[in-house]
Amino acid sequence: MAEAVRGWRDVRIGALVVGALTLAILASWIQRSRNPFEEVYVLNVYVEDAHGLEEGAPVTLSGLRVGEVHEIQVLRPAARKRLQPSGAGGGEELNIRVVLRIVERHRGEITVRSQARLASAGLSGTRYIRIDKGPVVGEPLQSGDRLRIAPSIDAEIMLARGSEIVHRIESLNRNSAEVGAKLRGGGGTVGRLVANPADNEVAENFEDLNTRAARVMRLLEGGPGTLGLERRTRAIRSNLERFQTTLASIRSKATQGGGSLGSFASDPELPRALGRLERRVGAVNAKLERADGSLGRFVNDPEILDQLESLTAVLDSLTAQVMEDPLGSIDVDLR
Repeated sequence: MAEAVRGWRDVRIGALVVGALTLAILASWIQRSRNPFEEVYVLNVYVEDAHGLEEGAPVTLSGLRVGEVHEIQVLRPAARKRLQPSGAGGGEELNIRVVLRIVERHRGEITVRSQARLASAGLSGTRYIRIDKGPVVGEPLQSGDRLRIAPSIDAEIMLARGSEIVHRIESLNRNSAEVGAKLRGGGGTVGRLVANPADNEVAENFEDLNTRAARVMRLLEGGPGTLGLERRTRAIRSNLERFQTTLASIRSKATQGGGSLGSFASDPELPRALGRLERRVGAVNAKLERADGSLGRFVNDPEILDQLESLTAVLDSLTAQVMEDPLGSIDVDLR
């Protein structure tokens, strides 16, 4: 009988210990999480890296706990591409979806202008989600909506990113040093050009290019090429046109007997000579116009050059006779 009483007492003590432990665990869980009897709604946050965030981590709003991280999922590649157009971080690949369970009574405080951040309690503390309301009150987010993520200012995350930047800078310095060593040692095309420009195919090509460029410039300035003669041809054509206009005016006045040239009107040979001279100038100008855009024909066509020489001689003769005897008759033989 005594043994039965003692056994029953041990069972009661054991049950009491188990009940106390259960209550302690339940109290701790309730303290760390939301009230299990409160209504909740769901928001989604998409991040590039979870940075050690775990399910069950708290979600705070203005320093007050308003929910918890319910689930962390790794997205499939197709889902990542769909998120890119509206993703945060300027083109970062959003690999992970974080599902937040928020207490319903805080729905009106989390709006389309709110932003979430990854944070930690201390330098190496627990990771959690911190929500900032935003500068202006906006439309509240509904269950299943996406909550924008802002760049994290967490100290440990910033240190990790700074370490990555330093690593990339060191890699760039090593690559630059290797390039400099190759240049000094004559490695590669540029290195060969710098190390020994006199005995190098690339240097020879550069030298040949410089020589050709200098030759083209000389031809443009005064050579017999097409482009070089364009300036002189334009000047010659302009002079011929002005002379043709002047000659036509002289003929008109000589025929009509106007001005000081009227004294030549009685000489029938003068208008005919001037007419032949005008037609010859017109023929020369027409040949220049029919060059079809190729100024080289003017230089290489001996017929045009001969006509220009003959025209020059006639003009010199006419000018000399007029200067010698302006009032006398002029006998010009253009046959």
